Amino acid sequence: MQNISALFTLRKTVMLLFIILIAAAGCSSEDNNTSNVPVASVQSIQPIGKSGQIVLQFTQLAGMGANSEVQPEYTLYINNKDDFATAAVLGKHTQVLDGTGMAFLEFTIKKTKLETDIEGPNKKIFEYPELTDGVEYFIWINDCFEGYGCGTPTKMSVVPVPMPSPLTPENIEFIPGDGTLTINFKNQGAYDEYGLFYNDVKCNYADVYKYAPQLTTTNNHYVLSNLDNGSEVTPICLRSQNVNTAGTNAQVVRYTGGKVEVLKMGTPTTTNDDNTAVNRTPVKSTEAPAEFSISLVKEANKNIIISWNGDFEGSDAVNTYEVTASSEGSNDIVEKASFDSKTIEHTILGLENGKTYNIKVRAVNAAGSTESNTITATPKETAINFNDLDYVLGSADGTFIYAEDIPHSDFWRITSVYPQGGRPNTDRLTWGKETALGNMFADSLMWYAKNKLNRQDIDFAFIVGEMITNGIDSGKALTPRFLMGITNINYINDTLVIADIKGKYLINPEVDYKIDLENYPSLLSLDGTETIGQTLFGQAAAIYRSGHYGAGHTGAAAYKQKGWLSPSKEVRYTIEYLPYDLAEFTTRFQEKCGDAASNIGYDSENDPKDCYSTSILINPADKIYPPYATDMSQTTGIDDKVKWGYKRGKIQENSLTINGEQIDPEKTYKVLTTKKVADSLYIALLKADKIEDTHIVFWQAAAEYVAAAGKISPYLDGRVKLSGGVPGNSANDYQGE
Repeated sequence: MQNISALFTLRKTVMLLFIILIAAAGCSSEDNNTSNVPVASVQSIQPIGKSGQIVLQFTQLAGMGANSEVQPEYTLYINNKDDFATAAVLGKHTQVLDGTGMAFLEFTIKKTKLETDIEGPNKKIFEYPELTDGVEYFIWINDCFEGYGCGTPTKMSVVPVPMPSPLTPENIEFIPGDGTLTINFKNQGAYDEYGLFYNDVKCNYADVYKYAPQLTTTNNHYVLSNLDNGSEVTPICLRSQNVNTAGTNAQVVRYTGGKVEVLKMGTPTTTNDDNTAVNRTPVKSTEAPAEFSISLVKEANKNIIISWNGDFEGSDAVNTYEVTASSEGSNDIVEKASFDSKTIEHTILGLENGKTYNIKVRAVNAAGSTESNTITATPKETAINFNDLDYVLGSADGTFIYAEDIPHSDFWRITSVYPQGGRPNTDRLTWGKETALGNMFADSLMWYAKNKLNRQDIDFAFIVGEMITNGIDSGKALTPRFLMGITNINYINDTLVIADIKGKYLINPEVDYKIDLENYPSLLSLDGTETIGQTLFGQAAAIYRSGHYGAGHTGAAAYKQKGWLSPSKEVRYTIEYLPYDLAEFTTRFQEKCGDAASNIGYDSENDPKDCYSTSILINPADKIYPPYATDMSQTTGIDDKVKWGYKRGKIQENSLTINGEQIDPEKTYKVLTTKKVADSLYIALLKADKIEDTHIVFWQAAAEYVAAAGKISPYLDGRVKLSGGVPGNSANDYQGE
């Protein structure tokens, strides 16, 4: 009996263990559905430190689960030292999909939270009474998904910037020179910078504080140059403001004739000070410049940097400095140095590595000239130090080349300036320099892939319009700081990826070439239920242009926040749009949407009413005229409150080629772009067979290209042409080859 009982007990134990194992296995299987899924972390945080507050803006994370139903909960931490373990928890915020389509969240940390502060699904305010201006704070944002776990806390540091030091006539000094005017600021604070307007109409407005200044400096002085001797610099406005906090300024001091006015921030009235007239009139020097010396700063890749102290005061004040670099067997390089400070640093670009140059500077004024000492230097190839933000990579020569095969478009109306109906342009339909720069960036990625990664198999590269936020001035020295500055902050850390993608996902001729623009759908589906706009180039052409210039001028606010495609030179195609004359356009708008004034706040990007137009976004008091107009004489009979827009476009049939050939639908193409673009911007890339991350930051690849070239000329070569186009003179629209 004991043996039978023991056996029975053993059987029960084995069965119990078996049940436990099955249960454990079931739990393990269930857990594997979530716990093994990688959890993303918050990226691309833009911190802004202001007086008494810190503002954090960052891109929302996608939800997790089959239908993205699990939204992240964010926890915000802060510390005045770099120690996460002892950081204070400011609070939590759960992401909400409210249907607005907002892609960004904004967290504000305030010393004191007010009853009037407004919060919403995408905006959260946290109170931190210990917040002190001028102190560096370390902040972490951690995201967690219920059932999936948490990402890695994302850290940043930021300093709440104090209000700028008071700017009064008593702490401003003007020193006229020979064609120059030096402005000294006597009480500059650690976080102060100064904005300047001169000989500018905006300087006459009482609300000058709201305009972007012509010039800015973080120095305690500024030197205006290239002025006319004997002519007073008037009007001139100076304003104190905080570094990196646009629009935060204490007051403006304005000089008009002998009168001085102080404009308090936000106050439209002025107070007149009975100061004696301030001399702001440059005069010719009566003595030749004094002796001076130059010194070598750096021998770098194809350039040499020198420096010296400028002399802009007294009877021997300098008007200009001329730099000469000579080398055996080469023509002398003679160039005028530009300056805005008493400490002058000049970079001689476009030199030959390994060649020795003799360098000297000549100071010139109305009374004569004086030469400096001569130094020798040899430029040499050096690896780019990306930690040195002022490392000179090269320069832009300012020549933006327009190829002859680019058709004139109706981007601008025919004027005396553009008698053929507008200058040539490309698919961003906007400022030529930015478009040319987008082309150059795309070409630079191809250069990097072939020359640095030895990837000769790449078919083409592309970036999107919102990556580039500005152009390049003629002769501008290009540095890592500059390239980062013209790169959209959301792409600063974006890396290059290579996607393997079938040709049928690049273009679908039966759909993308056959779209009836007159019956184009008002929205394009991103969930795969629509066939229109599902290929790479089909979607690129279909992006809605929400203004006469295009969304946000650079494509940043294009359809569903997609960027406009800027391809490398291997790609050629033409985009067709509906050409409307203004009367037809207005009639259609009124038929669809009624009076324009009733559409304030209308979603012009997605155009749910199919109005073929943006809403009226312009305040007539601001005197901003229709995009093609330069003055009101060109807007007769036109309501200047309306911006006219494009409907979506399509690729002109058979115009798309890669390396001169039509796209093979079954061929696998290797496409170079960035991770952010591949992950979220273009539907076609979601169908790629493989995406390889090179882990190379995209703007750094462009920097390598600039360094190798020395001088660059961003190029408009007709890679994306326009056909049809905009309201206005449709008779001048390009209609094909």
